[in-house]
Amino acid sequence: MAAYSLRFTPNVFKAGARVSVRPEFFALTGQRCQLKLVEVDDDGLRPTDVATFSVTVVAGSGGARRFSAAARVGEAGTPPEGTPSFTLVFEGVAGEHQVAVDKPRDAKEGRFFELGLVVLDPSGKEVYPAGKPLPYARMDCGSVGSRYAKMNCKALNFSNDSAVVLPDGVWVLYGVLDYARSHRDGRLLVLSHTDSVGAAADNDRLSDDRARSVLHLMRGGHEGDYAANRAAFVARCKGRWATLDAQTILRWAATFSWAAGIDPGPPSSDRGAGRQAVPQATARALLEFDGLFKAKFAGAAEPAPPTAAQVAAVKTVPDAFWGQVFDVYQDFLMRLLGHQRRADMDKLVTGVRWLDAMSDATRSIGCGERYPLVAEQGGRGSVENRRTEFMFFVDGSERPASLARGDLGPLYDAAVWTVDEIPCPDDKPPPEITLPLPRTKDVLFVIDVSGSMQATDGLRALEENTRLSRVKRALRRLLGDLQAAHADALVNLIAYGGSSADPRAVELDRWRDALGPIDASTVTWIEGLRPRGSTPTGEAMLMALREAKGPGGAAPPAALTVVLLSDGAPNVRPGMTSEASRAAIIKEITDTRARLRPGWTIDTYGFAAADGQGFNDFMQKLAARNGGTFTAI
Repeated sequence: MAAYSLRFTPNVFKAGARVSVRPEFFALTGQRCQLKLVEVDDDGLRPTDVATFSVTVVAGSGGARRFSAAARVGEAGTPPEGTPSFTLVFEGVAGEHQVAVDKPRDAKEGRFFELGLVVLDPSGKEVYPAGKPLPYARMDCGSVGSRYAKMNCKALNFSNDSAVVLPDGVWVLYGVLDYARSHRDGRLLVLSHTDSVGAAADNDRLSDDRARSVLHLMRGGHEGDYAANRAAFVARCKGRWATLDAQTILRWAATFSWAAGIDPGPPSSDRGAGRQAVPQATARALLEFDGLFKAKFAGAAEPAPPTAAQVAAVKTVPDAFWGQVFDVYQDFLMRLLGHQRRADMDKLVTGVRWLDAMSDATRSIGCGERYPLVAEQGGRGSVENRRTEFMFFVDGSERPASLARGDLGPLYDAAVWTVDEIPCPDDKPPPEITLPLPRTKDVLFVIDVSGSMQATDGLRALEENTRLSRVKRALRRLLGDLQAAHADALVNLIAYGGSSADPRAVELDRWRDALGPIDASTVTWIEGLRPRGSTPTGEAMLMALREAKGPGGAAPPAALTVVLLSDGAPNVRPGMTSEASRAAIIKEITDTRARLRPGWTIDTYGFAAADGQGFNDFMQKLAARNGGTFTAI
């Protein structure tokens, strides 16, 4: 029996607060789940003597079911046997969820409690977590007092004397926004700090610039102010940058397929007179990025390689580059947070609550060198001190007496304020791809393994983060679900790549010559896939439709779903424009399916990061004209 758990983001929250729960942790259909309440004290976890409490699980847009339960868990001084608990049964729960925890009645003021979930098998035996209650969230039983939660990540750092947020910092902002949307009772304050190198007044100005740069990047399209926040971000960057910043960003951009191949050359120093000198390799990379950015985000034609004269003319990083960086960062954040539409992202950032929303100066504060974490000696600055902090003050907590930069010292005094550390997102896995069960039990998978499937789309350049690796994991999960749902399911898997020299040449790699049942060899075949060549999607789909066979060479099933997974526009047919070529490919596939496989449908899945050259439009139309759906992944 599978073991599941419901996890809360660790954090103090007031009684009655709501905590968002990710759907993947709510896969509890048909299982009995036991929610346990345990007290937290210096001795660790033990059965509580609190009287009564209740929990309500509210299904979001994916369902309308509500579940509630209440239990008496013991009398003061008389701990019950075992860990106090009650049982909830979750059925048909899907989509976003929230858990509302009511304040325990008769609880003593100031106590904190942990909540954990245990999964039971049909006989009532615990299968997870093997008899040991795991704490997932904390609940207070009274005044919060002088308490806040803080995220302080070393990954959000800056080059010397620079206010440019580097790519690793965007990953941190993802963690902050992800935390904020699941802790709606938290009010945010951003503090930026410098080391002690340089004059104190200069460090005040530098920390202000860094704080505002982070703020404007976080706010993005807040209340429709995308253009204003973009302009403000550009203003901070163009006033304080180093060539090293541009090189770091360009190298990161090259992890996306649309900017693959950009090479800014060896890193420059961020110190001394040469910190803003642009080497020739970096100048070329800036020009290439500009052309590729306009092709992806503005629908411009594919750029020609820059000429030697154009490269020689680039003496500095152009102001327009920082605006393009803002747009790429926003697109990356949107996808990390699971959104496909700018409007959804704008709604998320607009919903972030601030400790003091009167002005940017009180939302994000530059503290200069006032509050170091470590001592600095010999004029050497410390990375630990050169930091950005995100503080969440829950409703009902006290707030700093003053938000003036010189009055924030008590926040760092453990005798005055209690701080709950929020884990940094550095170790979070990349967003996983979820493929739903197809409409039919029999499925033909057509998988793009072109060279661009090596892209990591801004994630760390690790093998497990490539598009193809993420597709492999998604396929393994889907095949397991399909086999569990339909023991007699028939599948085949076809991978395709091609030659850049001949756009119609296609190399197919089949799991089997015919449809067959899922077995151990399916996973082995998936694990052996490697990226190669170009993207002859049209030719691969036509061959898959024409050459499909059932078990033993019989006719294939009359009803079947074709699942196409790709990350790029199909190769352009000779003598055609890219638009005309895409239209011709869609028509040819649609006509062939209607003639040979009229009962089949085509679902398409395309990497959102790869959108460009009409890719999404191609995938949407191909699915729509063949009875299927398109999903951006």
